[in-house]
Amino acid sequence: MRQKAKRDFEEPGIVEALRRAGCFVDLVSEKGQPDLDVTLPGGSPVLMMEVKGKRGRLSDAQVRWWKKYVSWLTPGWYHQEMAQGNFMSLNLIADWHEFCTTDPTVIPKAFIVRTIDEALSLVEEYRR
Repeated sequence: MRQKAKRDFEEPGIVEALRRAGCFVDLVSEKGQPDLDVTLPGGSPVLMMEVKGKRGRLSDAQVRWWKKYVSWLTPGWYHQEMAQGNFMSLNLIADWHEFCTTDPTVIPKAFIVRTIDEALSLVEEYRR
């Protein structure tokens, strides 16, 4: 029997704030996938958000998902970082998002959020 997905402590507040901001929020329970699919008002884009607490870490299944996602969206960056001995971590994902801002052809749609403010700032950024 499959166990119910564990939800992060911060998640209910983030979900409530996103819904108040007019977003449609779907809670995802697929192993390794980001916790939330967030559709902005108007239907586009859909952002995937992984909710992590202050000390949260990625599970092995989440690491596998992020590796696939990053290598699919920016294959050159991923292989370069791995060649330098980096491993998939929250810090590496933050570095990857920073890299994406330098290339207008790369538009990430998956993020790790820790607070309501982080989630809402992403919504505002993608509404533009």
